[in-house]
Amino acid sequence: MQQYLEYIFASQANFEKVVFEIESDEERIEILQIIAKQIVQEEDIRKKINFKYLPTLNQLDLSNLAFNVVRLLLNEAVEWLAQYFKDEEMIRSVIEEDKMKIYMLHEMAMEYYFEHQEIFLSEIAESFFELLTDAESFRHISKVGHDAVTGTSKIKSLFLLDDGAQIIRRADQVWMRVDQAAKAKKRKIYSMANELTEYKESVEDLKLRIASIDKAAHVTPQALKKYTPELIRNIFTEEDPKYLVDRRLLAVLPAGDLCYQMEVLCERAALQSKTAMGKEEFKKIQAFFAKAKINNTPSALKMKRAEYEHKLPFKLERYKEIAERYQGIQDEPLENFDEQLEKVRSVMINNLKKFPVNK
Repeated sequence: MQQYLEYIFASQANFEKVVFEIESDEERIEILQIIAKQIVQEEDIRKKINFKYLPTLNQLDLSNLAFNVVRLLLNEAVEWLAQYFKDEEMIRSVIEEDKMKIYMLHEMAMEYYFEHQEIFLSEIAESFFELLTDAESFRHISKVGHDAVTGTSKIKSLFLLDDGAQIIRRADQVWMRVDQAAKAKKRKIYSMANELTEYKESVEDLKLRIASIDKAAHVTPQALKKYTPELIRNIFTEEDPKYLVDRRLLAVLPAGDLCYQMEVLCERAALQSKTAMGKEEFKKIQAFFAKAKINNTPSALKMKRAEYEHKLPFKLERYKEIAERYQGIQDEPLENFDEQLEKVRSVMINNLKKFPVNK
């Protein structure tokens, strides 16, 4: 274990590469965003920095924010090493007793926080927007929400501009914008979810069509006997998803005897049907198999399969793109849906920068 410890704590670069698997500046920013979110949500500190848990605005305290980054980095190192050496208490004790290792974590945490302060403060600002989002109406905004705007005898408004004016004067002004932005975000998510579902179903259907052609090539007359007239009618007239696999399989039965077998089955069913609708439906299905008996030649089915295989990678790639966009929209902050909210957030972050943070 000592060799691992010495390597990991030899430099920030080693720590990042091993513990966080960071290989670029972009990946470092992503890790910092995760760290910031974790810290703002942590039970030990959230009552001092997270507006959703802050008892009063006067208790807003960012002084230990950077030190919490040290603690989180220590926890990450312990968790990584515990994968191989199990005893977390022993690992933690070994690290904490080594002043040079703690110093290295401290220096790394201070660089993380003070060089990327906006990432951490952005998460705190986001908690204020979440507080307002949770309010059913502007009448339900908590006192902390109001005080953040108006200020208290101890803490000034968090929405003061450099010239002393306020970008907003009432919490309900922000709530209305947050509410509209949240609704706009939901509409976009709903629209993207529908598009995602469509492409997912399209990909699955292409895979099913390819598999059906392969399976149909080995279907026997005996296997087709499971298809009773009632089942055949349901397969071709009902939209129930449970019939989709059979519908796709029967649609690509090879030309010849198999299709003729199904054609005869439907012809008899039409003659024996006691209703006009039943007769009509079975005649249509009979006509379907009559065409398939001629058209589903080996070369035709081979062309169909090649067509599906050609379309599949494009549909799959498009599905992945939409899935990434869908996840991105879910993670988007509300201010991305309202330009004024972005300005409000920026002013709030500038005011949060004035709060002292211990080094």
